Amino acid sequence: LTRFGKAIGVGEKMNSHSASLLEHAEKGQLEEFKRILASTQGDVNAELAAMRDPDLAHLLALGGWVRALEAAAAAIENKFNAEQAAAVFYPDAPAYFDEMLGCLNPKTASKIRVKEMSEQLQKLRDIMTLPEGQQPDLDKVKALHATATRISTLAVGEGHEH
Repeated sequence: LTRFGKAIGVGEKMNSHSASLLEHAEKGQLEEFKRILASTQGDVNAELAAMRDPDLAHLLALGGWVRALEAAAAAIENKFNAEQAAAVFYPDAPAYFDEMLGCLNPKTASKIRVKEMSEQLQKLRDIMTLPEGQQPDLDKVKALHATATRISTLAVGEGHEH
């Protein structure tokens, strides 16, 4: 993401936000994590709006969300807390990104692994969908983390797993 952020002119802002995101995720400070994530999304969205490339905007949003989810899941997995875990179980997000992949320009879609990413997003949605009143358990967080890592790997290639 840093490499792509530099390419569109938001690398400096992303680096400062990324360090803070990882720090707060590791400490389990989810409210501060959410605040910084929203700030990061705002900075990137402003730059993407200036570019006027909706496919790139959607793909970068997907990448940022998956990376943040991956970091949060890793932190929660290391220090499990059901209440904190519930904060990242939001099945509408993978459903949105899966729908977005289906709307990509066919030329763009042919260059990335849309089918595989879509399958993983559907899997993620299923993992995140809990019966009413049920809290996520450690096994669900591990499955969420593994699936988010798989999406990251599909997006940027082997060797970028965290």
